[in-house]
Amino acid sequence: METRIYSKTLTIQYDDVKSFYDKRAKEFSSGLLPKYTCTLLNDTDSHYAEKWHDFEVNTIKPYLNCGKILDIGCGIGRWADVLANECISYCGIDFSKTMIEAAKQRFSQKNINFFNIRFKIFLN
Repeated sequence: METRIYSKTLTIQYDDVKSFYDKRAKEFSSGLLPKYTCTLLNDTDSHYAEKWHDFEVNTIKPYLNCGKILDIGCGIGRWADVLANECISYCGIDFSKTMIEAAKQRFSQKNINFFNIRFKIFLN
């Protein structure tokens, strides 16, 4: 099975991508997917997403000023897990309303906010 596409131009269908992530968020909220698998993907190795998350945090976090954070494409609030207790404010936005709903269920701190924003204009 070929997993990468080279030298081909593909049209990405906004509604298909959104439906995919909405489905993943519902599976996560129902307990069917491990915490980071719903956004980082890799259903064949449930530990891969957690390892990748740890790699990103260890690589990127030292460069962050944890004042005010804007997380574009926040999904279920993966970076909020890391920064919630360290930042002044965290604002996560995502095009999947279902991901935002899952994120809002996970956090109750006043400095953490999530918003559903359509990104369709950027994909056309």
